[in-house]
Amino acid sequence: MSRRTFWIWGAAAVAVVLVVGLVWWVRAGSGSGERLTPAGREIRKAGVSVVVPEAWPKNALQCGTPVADTYVLDPGKVPTCALSPEPKVSYVALRESDLSADPANSAATTAGQIGGVDVRTTEGSLPDGRTRWLAVVPDRDIVVEVVSADPALVETISGSVQID
Repeated sequence: MSRRTFWIWGAAAVAVVLVVGLVWWVRAGSGSGERLTPAGREIRKAGVSVVVPEAWPKNALQCGTPVADTYVLDPGKVPTCALSPEPKVSYVALRESDLSADPANSAATTAGQIGGVDVRTTEGSLPDGRTRWLAVVPDRDIVVEVVSADPALVETISGSVQID
């Protein structure tokens, strides 16, 4: 290999590494992601983040229904099937939503702000006795849903929600 060919291939390799690094850096600041923190696993979507227990697996779903304590983030295509009875597990769902068609949008009626961003929230009990807290971030089409039989866990997780 000539010296010139060596430099051309070297420059091409450096360019590829720079482009991949730039794309990774840009995408890290937006969209979905997760990272470990001292408080637990922080999950994020569109600048909205929430901290969940580190031990929880991602997307422990069957027919789109959580079947173990889990966090739901970008689950991909969900098969159309029914799971009955619904397992009484704890979960956090952080999702983009078409708010015009999402029941969470009409359920969340208490206006507030998180990080200076307008949100609507609600908290209540599901028919099976679990506590559910919802936050809708209209400007970002994001819904945060926290469900657990342990109201203290719901309070801790809902209190960790941040919006950049």
